Amino acid sequence: MINPRRRYLLISVFREMFIPIPNRKDELLSYVMGFANFTGPKGDYLEFGVWKGGSLCSAFYQAKKYPDLKDMRFYAFDSFEGLPVVEGLDAQS
Repeated sequence: MINPRRRYLLISVFREMFIPIPNRKDELLSYVMGFANFTGPKGDYLEFGVWKGGSLCSAFYQAKKYPDLKDMRFYAFDSFEGLPVVEGLDAQS
């Protein structure tokens, strides 16, 4: 017999691994994609500073709920080495 605390922890871990749990980010992206669907011209989704891609995946699945956003393309940008040294014309300002 598994003690109740251990059973609760096992169920919690299982639930987090296999059942998507909505969070504030998902809710916010749902509102954003709903607004994008409702308003004028459609565009693409660009995300900068991607770490594991959780927000990008969430945005992708939220956008797929709306037929007008089905052609939206998703781009993720990140730098693993940091920013380059500023030189030349860029260093003057």
